Formats: sequence, structure tokens, C-alpha cells
Amino acid sequence: MKILPLNSFCKMKIENNIPREFFDAIIAIFALYPFSEKVTFSLEFIPNSSKEKEFLQLIKKMGVEFIDNAHSGEFSLSGGTFLDGLQIDCNIYSKFLPILIVIGVFCNYDSRFYNLKKISDEERKIIEDLLKILQSMGVQYAITQDSVFLQGPQQIIGFKQENVNNLSIAKSLVVAGLYARTSSEIKVVSSLQEKFNSFTTYLADFICEFNN
Repeated sequence: MKILPLNSFCKMKIENNIPREFFDAIIAIFALYPFSEKVTFSLEFIPNSSKEKEFLQLIKKMGVEFIDNAHSGEFSLSGGTFLDGLQIDCNIYSKFLPILIVIGVFCNYDSRFYNLKKISDEERKIIEDLLKILQSMGVQYAITQDSVFLQGPQQIIGFKQENVNNLSIAKSLVVAGLYARTSSEIKVVSSLQEKFNSFTTYLADFICEFNN
């Protein structure tokens, strides 16, 4: 699958439904934000878990401005700029680390992801695998036993990656491809193909062109 970069001058007003899966909703928000004058959309559910509510507050602190209606699940998002730097506790936001690291590359200021020691070995491997791919795109980072450091903002080139076997990495790389200066190609393992296609089909409807 080929991913074409978004034009930084692309301006759009969108009315659409964000996917039911909260992680997909967050990725869609980050993919849209820097290139949108105003985006209006609806969540198919209202975030109700403590983790989801905390995460929405986190992205507000990062510079994403949105107003939500807790009764209808409707959001109005005003974008057009890149985000501030991130200071992320990996232990609290472990599920969202792949997309947060990708976004950290493009933030206006440096980002730090700390408490790596407190996440599982499997979660740490996901982060390390993602960082290796980002490094091939030109991303510079530093990693210690406890933290990942990213200088922001960075410009990156496209990537070509086959047999991606983690869905959160694959989805986050789609966003990296949208921000890259050149086109990218990604192929997931067959067991993830259906879910990945569903996500990219939704995203392609209104922000970019994907060529299978």
C-alpha cells in the first residue's frame, strides 16, 4: 500500500464519523490536525473509561483545541498548527505510545517519554521496533533504560516497510507517511490485513490517497 504525503497547504472542513475504536479516533485526530482549518465530526461512542477521558485531557494540553458535547459525542476541532512538545508517562499511556512517538517527531518543541521501566517487555519491544523504522526515515532520537527523547520538529523522508506485524505500529506509520516529504509504502502481515484495510479505507475517504 502506497501512502502519499499530505500537502501542507491542504485546508478542509470535514463532517464524518470517527471510527468506533478509540485508538483509531485518536489517530484520525492527529492526522487531520495540522492540515485543517476546522473539522467537525462525531464519535460513535462517548469516551467513558478513565484512560480515555485522561487521554482527551492530555491532547488538550498538547495544543489540540476541541470542544466536546458529552451527550452527543460531537467534537469541533480547530487545527492548522503543529503541537507543543510532549512529556508522556509511558506507564499511564502505554497503549498510545506508538502514535504519540510519531507525533512527537513533528512537535514544535522537544518531547520526552519517561517511565519506560514500568511498561512490559512486549510494549517496550513495540516502541523499539517503531523507533528503528522511524530512524530509517531520518528521525533522530535517544533512548535510555527509562526514557525516549525526541528533538522537535524533524523533517522525514518516506519509508518502505513489509511484514509489519503490529497493528498500532502500522496505523501510526500511516500518520508518519502523511507527514513525510516523499511517498511511503507499507505492507502488513496477512492476519492484520482486514483490520488495517478497514482503517486506511476510512482515513482515505477524506484526508489522503492510498494506492493498493
